[in-house]
Amino acid sequence: MNFWQRWLRRPKSLWLRKAMFQVHLWTGIALGIYVFAISVSGSAIVFRNELYNSLWPPPRLVAIGGHRLSHGELRDAAQRAYPDYRVSWIWDARKSSDPPNLAIEIWLDRNGHKKQRLFDPYSGRDLGESRPYSIQLMGWLLDLHVNLLSGKTGRLGTAWAPCLSWRCR
Repeated sequence: MNFWQRWLRRPKSLWLRKAMFQVHLWTGIALGIYVFAISVSGSAIVFRNELYNSLWPPPRLVAIGGHRLSHGELRDAAQRAYPDYRVSWIWDARKSSDPPNLAIEIWLDRNGHKKQRLFDPYSGRDLGESRPYSIQLMGWLLDLHVNLLSGKTGRLGTAWAPCLSWRCR
């Protein structure tokens, strides 16, 4: 039996059909995962303003005690808490109307890896993340939706993905 006769009588036994089935299967799975990820992240992004307002905690206030630490003393406290990191910025009270017991945000950097932490301006104690994990998750979803977590290359992919459909032809 030649190739064409096998194609007509028993197409499931051909290696070409098996190979095409695998390509079709895995391409469909990959595209399905892509569509699901873009749909879920896009749905979250539509409501991002409402989510930010509901998930962002109120300003962190601390007990006033003793003297307020200078920027140099806060930098030293941050260096003691995170010796492998370098202090890149200290965010003090933003307005004169802000309470004096408002926690200070300190940005730390180590080879491009950044931390944003809150510190007590009176004791220099680390109070935790300045951005809640829920807000960090929203940022991650935005990066997934826009850049596919791949920077400029991912943005090109998301720009060209709709053109693979019939609409751009």
